[in-house]
Amino acid sequence: MRTVAALCTLGLLPACPTVTDWTGEDLDISEVLFRYLFEHNASFMQRLANAYYLEINGVDPPREFLGRFAGNTPPVKPASRFRLGAGRGLLFGLEAIERVTSEEVEVSAFYKEGFSQQLYCLSSWDYTLTLTREEDRWVVQPPPVSPWEGEDLDICEAAVKDLIEGPVSYNVSAYFLKIDWLDPSPEFLERFEDCAPPVEPGSQFQYGGFLLNVLEITWTNEEEAIVRTNVYMGALSQSGYDSYVVYQNGQWIVVDVALAFQTRKTQDAA
Repeated sequence: MRTVAALCTLGLLPACPTVTDWTGEDLDISEVLFRYLFEHNASFMQRLANAYYLEINGVDPPREFLGRFAGNTPPVKPASRFRLGAGRGLLFGLEAIERVTSEEVEVSAFYKEGFSQQLYCLSSWDYTLTLTREEDRWVVQPPPVSPWEGEDLDICEAAVKDLIEGPVSYNVSAYFLKIDWLDPSPEFLERFEDCAPPVEPGSQFQYGGFLLNVLEITWTNEEEAIVRTNVYMGALSQSGYDSYVVYQNGQWIVVDVALAFQTRKTQDAA
């Protein structure tokens, strides 16, 4: 959106919508979206921020729109105040509203956490959210769940449990899980109900926990697979892991790669 705005300023595009072009309904959608992000973001500050700063389509919202948040704690201010380094806070931005039908929209948004736009950014996240009209009001819909099923989920379970019991076993508030960037189904999360710290949907990620995103499964044969997982440990740390998962004695387990290949070599020699 910022690239488009720049092109419009240079006269390279015929028209460029600004916030003043947005309808009352667009602003209603924006209000619902921002209030949702106030409660559902991965920042460390949360409500301890000095202020929430808002922008729509790269610019400050109208003063009348900001008035909808009068009395909010923490106070809500225009994004331009954030860029001036007015204090530690959370910047929330709405970048685009795409109308799917007259009753459904898809919204692109983000948050950034820090002390100003130019200074150190503690964390950030991009969102694509669906809102639907329900009884004359707009409602944010839950994120879609992963379509993975069957043995793929059995292999995924083995890899994730091995990680949280070993390489990423830390005293964190919770582990947050995604499968190819989507939340697992509630039924799949029940497989981790005995885990401590708990395993929660990735969309509920909060600073202080670890986000595990199972990206893909590569099958090497019918009884062996490699699971690639990224682990997000905070603003400054992210690691990737490859888990070697094999089918043994009626279940999928993670094994040491070197040991597995040595065992296979011995079996082949025999």
